[in-house]
Amino acid sequence: MSAHIFFLSPLCPSHYTRPPVHMRVGRLFSAAAAATAALLLTFASHAQQPGAQDPTAGVEMDPAVEDDAASVPGRPLPRDDRTGHISAFAGVNVVVPAGDLGSGVTLADIADAGPGGDLGLQIGLSRHSGLELRGQFVQLGPSAKCADCRTQMFAGSLGLVYHATQALGFDPWVRFGAGYRALLVRGNLADIVTTAPPAGTFHGIDVTTLALGGDFFPLPWLGVGLYLEGTVGVDVSAPSPDARGAVYGLFQAGLRVALEPQRKPVTVASAPPTRRTAVVDSSDFSPARYNRGAR
Repeated sequence: MSAHIFFLSPLCPSHYTRPPVHMRVGRLFSAAAAATAALLLTFASHAQQPGAQDPTAGVEMDPAVEDDAASVPGRPLPRDDRTGHISAFAGVNVVVPAGDLGSGVTLADIADAGPGGDLGLQIGLSRHSGLELRGQFVQLGPSAKCADCRTQMFAGSLGLVYHATQALGFDPWVRFGAGYRALLVRGNLADIVTTAPPAGTFHGIDVTTLALGGDFFPLPWLGVGLYLEGTVGVDVSAPSPDARGAVYGLFQAGLRVALEPQRKPVTVASAPPTRRTAVVDSSDFSPARYNRGAR
């Protein structure tokens, strides 16, 4: 068994030991990277030389077109025709009464379903919402229990309206509001129940009013739609103290006409294509000039 001893001497370079493995591998990779970079630069300089043949010569690419991988920007929102603008509506409906009138008498005992009418103004708060002021008149029909009873309603309410769309041909909406209601009753209510309150004016608060509807606009400024509405309220004043606090309910179904003069026709620009296209700027359709296939 023999041992080899190496002496480091500045006078004899052959006596140096070999560099470690990781140093030799690093030098090898450095040389390969330098050769690759030189090869790429050579090809790039050749491609930039004047007269080099370009397979896409004479073909102009549309700068507005993006690759498939690029995100396509969304369409811009249409012009806001609601914020700060006033619109109006008028409607006709059928109202079905329910609930109590007080002292053992219900609204169904003195009145039946009857026609009504609505008028309202709305000012836009945002693109999709508005504040609405509405007035209503209802003429309820006589009931079988009180043929000589005549009942009318006058109501005013303030509500918030949310519109699902804006500046489109169909506008679904939902309304939540509250207001005041006066119920005028004429007739002898004692014929129904001896403890019934006397005829007169019942004042109530519409605690909650919820309406759902949708308007179709055959013209930009004129819409026609249907709606359903439910109201729950409480009497705060009545001809008899026993009738105060009675809870009533109303169900309505109607047809309305909406007027929105600020609405204008809307044209929505189409989104840019998602594939790269080529546009030929010459009428020469030789094999060297053609539209490249989408890639």
